[in-house]
Amino acid sequence: MRKFLGIILSLVILASCASVKKIDYQMPLQVSLVKQIKTNNTFRMLWFDYITEANQYQSIKNYTPSEKFIAHYSLVKEKKNVIVPLLLQIDKDFDYKQLDNLGASYSKTSDEIISVRFPVKYLPSLLQMKNVSYIEYQNNVELRLY
Repeated sequence: MRKFLGIILSLVILASCASVKKIDYQMPLQVSLVKQIKTNNTFRMLWFDYITEANQYQSIKNYTPSEKFIAHYSLVKEKKNVIVPLLLQIDKDFDYKQLDNLGASYSKTSDEIISVRFPVKYLPSLLQMKNVSYIEYQNNVELRLY
């Protein structure tokens, strides 16, 4: 009897596995990440949530991040802007005026890496910058003292 139930259970499990459809990971985004620029997973999640929220507006110019979005990614409000902290890996030919024109502040950590405080509303422009090879979202680190 146990053998019979085991066989029936195995067949049911195999049948349910065979009926699972392939998951489509293609995102129906209006603006997709650029293949030339590599990103870390946290930036990809931030980007996906940004596009999902921004698509609810007529124009990205009218977009203001929700409190839930700001809290989830620990973004900072400065004056009228919401700021996202990023690390950029750049080439030697990078033009810093690209950042200045968008109201971003930055500091060089090395010749190839800069730390950037970037306004969230200009994220699509970031992906169009020349001579950027990698974007990383900087997570805030919480220190716990025991």
